[in-house]
Amino acid sequence: MDLNTPAVLILILAAALDQAQAPLPAGKGRYVQTVASGDLQREFVVDVPTAYDGKTPLPVVVVLHGWTGTDVLAEKYTRMAEESEKGSFIAIFPQGLGKPNYLGWNVGWIDLTGQKKDDVKFVSDALDYVEKELKVDTAREYVCGHSNGAFLANLVGSQLGNRVAAVASVAGTIGNTRQQIPDPVAPVSVLLIHGMADNMVSYAGDSKALLRGIGARESAKWWAKEDGCGPLANESTSDGGNVITTIYSGGKGDADVELVTIKNGSHSWPGGWQRDANGLAKLESATGVDAADLIWNFFKAHPKH
Repeated sequence: MDLNTPAVLILILAAALDQAQAPLPAGKGRYVQTVASGDLQREFVVDVPTAYDGKTPLPVVVVLHGWTGTDVLAEKYTRMAEESEKGSFIAIFPQGLGKPNYLGWNVGWIDLTGQKKDDVKFVSDALDYVEKELKVDTAREYVCGHSNGAFLANLVGSQLGNRVAAVASVAGTIGNTRQQIPDPVAPVSVLLIHGMADNMVSYAGDSKALLRGIGARESAKWWAKEDGCGPLANESTSDGGNVITTIYSGGKGDADVELVTIKNGSHSWPGGWQRDANGLAKLESATGVDAADLIWNFFKAHPKH
């Protein structure tokens, strides 16, 4: 649910990017690809960092946009394309389905595409394609998402735990009181980042947010239990008290579950691009959190065992 992303920001960011399709592999660069998934050809963008030499396997991070977003927009507003270059990993940005300007994901308990397609399979198919075309470290495949994309990241974690090493959810949830994601098929490390002032996807179940799903703390506890982590969490607070980090550790397969609570955090991607009062693009800085850095550092520390 990325309703706070303005059309002007989409145009500004998209205009700076070349949409030409190119074959893989071709070394460092940006490539718009399609892959057959189900009965559709699905689009995704691949960013290959300078460090790629075709010999050394690199990690892969799939980044899932929020509702009303696109693959192109997610590259920029999450700053995960920048992080790909800094962290020397291959980044994949899949594109959702739906009506123009309202693209999203089917996560089972809610389908914002209206098309009932298998988006977990699409993520898997995109990974298969990149594995075939590029040198990939299959022990370090990760998935993160924002809002509706975070819903899908949680679902991917539960269904593709035999494949992906870790997932990260920004402003997401594992479901609602009627239905949620299924029990995971294998242990997977999970990072949850959520703002307490999120008015779109609730941080807590009693919130007045538009979508009141299972709260962030309840989601973290569910993952910790499913992963076999210890029941007691280690909790720390940042200088100034705005960020609370809760860690459940000791899970099966060395899985950890980490919740980053941002007291003044809204529905925006922390440290990413957002609109200001005039509708112009600016970097979010009020939270003091850089979600792209947090996610990559968490992923680096959690390869598949």
